[in-house]
Amino acid sequence: MNNTMKLLLLKEEELIFKEDINLANQELLLSEKLNANILDEEIPKKLEKIKIQRKILRDKNLELHHKIRG
Repeated sequence: MNNTMKLLLLKEEELIFKEDINLANQELLLSEKLNANILDEEIPKKLEKIKIQRKILRDKNLELHHKIRG
């Protein structure tokens, strides 16, 4: 794999990591609302959606990791 391709994959890996952090922060805020007994029926649905998105990102990140580092 040439250096340009590695750099592009590393950049993509970094973007995925940043998006995962963003989702983790959203998950934390929603969990805090849920624990504070805020009556919003959408919170559990949103939390589940975030968990699914984070799993997809982790899987993609793992795939990139293997591509980059062989």
